Amino acid sequence: MLLLEGKSGQIDDEEDDEAEEPEDEEEDEDTEVNTFETLCDLIPRLAKVIRDGFEPSLKQLLPSMMKYTYDREDVNDPIQIVGSFSQIFKYIPSMVATAQEDLLPRIE
Repeated sequence: MLLLEGKSGQIDDEEDDEAEEPEDEEEDEDTEVNTFETLCDLIPRLAKVIRDGFEPSLKQLLPSMMKYTYDREDVNDPIQIVGSFSQIFKYIPSMVATAQEDLLPRIE
């Protein structure tokens, strides 16, 4: 959920006195892209397995997921998230009514 909210899941260790090399920005971006793609695959799979039992968790994830439907630098983000929604709705049809008010205007 942290990644969907735009926060990294890394913990800073201020007690570590050893000097670390600065991380390569390109490598960080690749990691974020891979993590986002994995989440776009994982969330629909959870919906498939858990079905209606996953709906409460999905309602919590929905606002964070909706952020990725806006125009973004990476054109693939909205495409991937809409694809995830379509798979989720296949397994949890009751979520269509919950998400349609916000989602449909963004994908027109």
